[in-house]
Amino acid sequence: MIDEGTYAAHALRAALGMTSTGKEQLAVEWELLDGSGRHITSYHYFSSEKAIEISMDGLRTAGFRGADLSDLSSLFRSESNPTPECEIVVVHEEYNGRTSAKVRFINSMGGLALSAPLDDAKAKAFASRMRGAIAAYDQSAGSNPPRRSSTKAPPPDDGYQASDDDVPFAVLLAPLAGLILSGLGLLA
Repeated sequence: MIDEGTYAAHALRAALGMTSTGKEQLAVEWELLDGSGRHITSYHYFSSEKAIEISMDGLRTAGFRGADLSDLSSLFRSESNPTPECEIVVVHEEYNGRTSAKVRFINSMGGLALSAPLDDAKAKAFASRMRGAIAAYDQSAGSNPPRRSSTKAPPPDDGYQASDDDVPFAVLLAPLAGLILSGLGLLA
């Protein structure tokens, strides 16, 4: 049985059929792209508006084109029809005392779904506005931000010893940068 998790996969073939209760369904066979050669089948139903919406979202993501469910050729992977890679979410479900792996969701591969990504200037302005809120959160939660681990070699020892009187240059410039950005209308 395939473990629960999210897998890269592509559709291999599809067919229409009937459920045990006499309702139409569409089955899609998926090949996992993890090199294991494993396959799993997803089932899609059309018994309600919501079922149609969920089924069609998954089928479109899998590569189904057109509006004719009797022509499922767009879901048959071949050299001339490379079905898109998708992320399928596999869960385990128990039915009549038997546990089996099921495809719960079919998603497009990776990427972030942002309707309006911030450009660099807006991202920096937002980050600047949030610094105080983040510091307040860390203080109230009693947490310190985790240190970044580095695989770089430590800098060479030049004999300089930092003292408590040393103030990082960026700390000295932060108020000045805030005034400049505020004057340019980049800070609210």
